[in-house]
Amino acid sequence: MIEFAQKPRQLEAGEFGQGINHYRPRWSSDGRWLSFELIDENSLRVFITVPGSGQYFECRGKSAAGSSGGLDIFSDQSGGKVAVTRLSWARQTISNTSMFCFTDNGVLYKSNAYFLLDKPSMTPPKEFLPAARMGPVGSENGILIPEMGFITEKGQPPVIFTDNNTGDLYAITGNQELKPLTSKKPDEKITDSCAKFRPADNRSLVFVRTFEGNSDIFIIDDIIRPEETTRSLVGWDKSDEFAPSWSPDGEKIAFYSNNAGDAPGKKTFDLYMVSLAPKAKPTLLVKNIRPDNIEEKIGPPYLGPQWMGNDVIVFASDDNHAKDPLKYVQISTKIVEGLSVGTILNDSPSVCDLGDGTYLLAYTTFGNSPTDLSQPDITNKIFYAKLIFSR
Repeated sequence: MIEFAQKPRQLEAGEFGQGINHYRPRWSSDGRWLSFELIDENSLRVFITVPGSGQYFECRGKSAAGSSGGLDIFSDQSGGKVAVTRLSWARQTISNTSMFCFTDNGVLYKSNAYFLLDKPSMTPPKEFLPAARMGPVGSENGILIPEMGFITEKGQPPVIFTDNNTGDLYAITGNQELKPLTSKKPDEKITDSCAKFRPADNRSLVFVRTFEGNSDIFIIDDIIRPEETTRSLVGWDKSDEFAPSWSPDGEKIAFYSNNAGDAPGKKTFDLYMVSLAPKAKPTLLVKNIRPDNIEEKIGPPYLGPQWMGNDVIVFASDDNHAKDPLKYVQISTKIVEGLSVGTILNDSPSVCDLGDGTYLLAYTTFGNSPTDLSQPDITNKIFYAKLIFSR
């Protein structure tokens, strides 16, 4: 059973957040920082904040001087650079410092969020790897969907990303080497994206491979030998499998799929889980769930199913009558329960394990249940709360 240690409250985003849709909340590994996106018709901007502090930091690299104008996120079909900012936190915090990376105009930057005299601060962003060392990778159309791993002994975690020019996956390792992870024939229209490191080891990763409109889930068992150890994990015909996320112990992967089965043309998605055990088959956990940020214009990266420990997954239900409630499923018992958040049209839950039996929750919503959805100025907001799971 999940109870609230702190009830949901709205994240205030200052004057710059008024009348703009809020998307994709994402906690730092220690739960002290929360990143989020502000999206209107023409731009996407990313901020990080300490909830309740009233201080916000915009994540910008070279285009910092023009930050008030936002970034054009709809120019990727023109062949120019994809000016999309995406942020990923490192998987652990060192000396109360949370490292993160983001893209700005297709360039990958890194920065640190920390506290100075109990006040939140952020170091000036700098390129993750100098352009001269990147070579042609990412230079034409940009680096997309970066994802950071665990901090290495040298203090910099590796990062995985998709090269928008080729659709291949690359990694920048902890010792600052650029390493290709996937490749294809020149005439193959394959895109590998949304990769995530297996918890703790930075050695294995799961990713989504899209081929001729169909998305499947693949895994690389050893990034030292990616070509030999890449294999299909879940690949059903005529359906999409995407947004994989690891259980904390690295033994299971949850994902979304619209596997049609005997219902051709199915539009809704379901929540599945697959074990890494040999010949394991995916298990259907919950039907009719709402994948995070399904609007086409903002696309991936999906945060994916959110784990609380190794036995509970939090998700948004795709239920128009109940206005998309937040729920959770306990895998061992198959019990599905609702979370009494008191908000409607919920989306994109993000969970952070604080390590003391409590969890932070953040999610996108249209607001409290009395909200009048007929009003023209209704926009997505972000709410956050603290949970306790009692077995």
